[in-house]
Amino acid sequence: GIFAGVTVPFIMSVIFKSFIPLSTSFTLSLGPIAEAFSYGIIITAFFSFVPVINSTEFSVRELMRTKVSPNRGLPSLKNLLVLFCLGILFFIISTFNSPQPVFTGLVLICLLICLTFLYVISVGLRSACKSIAKTTVLNGKISTKLAFSALTSPRNELSPSVLVLGLSLIVLTIISQLDHNLRTALEKDLANEAPAFFFLDIDKNNLTSFTRLMQKNSGVKKIESAPMLRGVISKINGMDAKLFTNSHWATTGDRGVTYRDLPKNQEVITEGEWWPRDYSGFPVVSFSANEGKEMGLKIGDIITVNVLGKDIEGKIYNFREVNFANMGINFLMVFNSIALEKAPHSHIATVYTPKSNEGIILRSVKTSFPVITAIPVRDVLVKISKGFQSMVSASFGSTILTLLIGFLVLVSVSAANEKRYITQSAILKSIGASKKVLLYSFLIRCIIIGLSSSFVALLIGLLASWMIISVVMELKFQADFLSALVLTICSIFCTFISGLLFNIKSLSKSTASVLRSNE
Repeated sequence: GIFAGVTVPFIMSVIFKSFIPLSTSFTLSLGPIAEAFSYGIIITAFFSFVPVINSTEFSVRELMRTKVSPNRGLPSLKNLLVLFCLGILFFIISTFNSPQPVFTGLVLICLLICLTFLYVISVGLRSACKSIAKTTVLNGKISTKLAFSALTSPRNELSPSVLVLGLSLIVLTIISQLDHNLRTALEKDLANEAPAFFFLDIDKNNLTSFTRLMQKNSGVKKIESAPMLRGVISKINGMDAKLFTNSHWATTGDRGVTYRDLPKNQEVITEGEWWPRDYSGFPVVSFSANEGKEMGLKIGDIITVNVLGKDIEGKIYNFREVNFANMGINFLMVFNSIALEKAPHSHIATVYTPKSNEGIILRSVKTSFPVITAIPVRDVLVKISKGFQSMVSASFGSTILTLLIGFLVLVSVSAANEKRYITQSAILKSIGASKKVLLYSFLIRCIIIGLSSSFVALLIGLLASWMIISVVMELKFQADFLSALVLTICSIFCTFISGLLFNIKSLSKSTASVLRSNE
């Protein structure tokens, strides 16, 4: 595994360059190799510990009995403690070797929860198959009854299939749904809602002329403008801002600052109130409600903002809703006019117009105001979407590799059960079951496992995707059912192919020779 992990990136480097728009250079690093080696040792020990201990602690009679009735009891408390310690060791190594330990730890915990849930689901499915196999509804439907009955045996492939396929499909579902929703948001929703242009460096003496020029264009739907300054939040209540907010993104660089004495139309004040129009006292600030909550701010806190090398203090007077996702003119902080209007600054403006009118606007602005900088928002969104799609393609490719590994695990499960398949087929053929009936039974079994695994995985994946898109990113979630259908077909296909060779082999064996060898 380590050898493949070391050599494959070098071999695939040429292909990766066409997917990732970044310069990549592959070098050999001993740290990841040692980390991977430790994972291999820990995982091997974890899964082999209980079987090895059982083989030494059980009597010969008990070991022989497990061939017929496998022991499904829980390990002893001492053995469980060893497994727990191995799991904790794995968690510690993987977490502390990550550049983001908290995030990695949360991912591992989520994976553990998913695996536990999938195992519970597999146990429930096995019980359901047992109940269905006993019903009179399937009387006369031999292939279907055999399929449900086979899934109730102690060593059937239902549990490993649900675990392996389920976990792979959960990851694939989340990636595909995120890709679909974010591309939709970038290419459709934001492109329709966002302004066509951002115009920067508009001198206050040219603002009126610029506005008139835009108003003369019949294709312009809306114009917005605001004073624009840049400032760094240096202190909060006299304390270093980074220490106060635990290095919140708002304090790690300069931020846009503006001033006005009236709230915008339909602007929502979540806490406090807007200052009077003729206010002339100590500088006051309107702060973004969401970011203010994240930073631990409250009404009355004093914020020090360094603007052009000068510290300006302002008291938080209110919190307001700010939707940065609409890509309009939004500011983290809004001061009262007297606090900033005398500082050197320019204005920023947004223009909303159809794509067909963009060229006319660009030419008119370049001719009349050559110093003004124009940023075409739609072009920026297209570039962001392409870059994001490249990253998703790379992530999707690595996840497909995970599905391939899961497929190989299913193949190994079928290989381990090969002798049981052969014996069961021989017994069934001896009492009259035809090869056609047995083949149909196998196909139905694959469909049951594939549909069960994909249904559970899609349910979890869609729920996780909805939470990320709607709750975390605050975007509109749209389920991509086409990718869900493709993943379901892939799940059935993987189950079918992984067991086909060994089940076909069981059908080709002579009934007499198989039964004679088991005497």
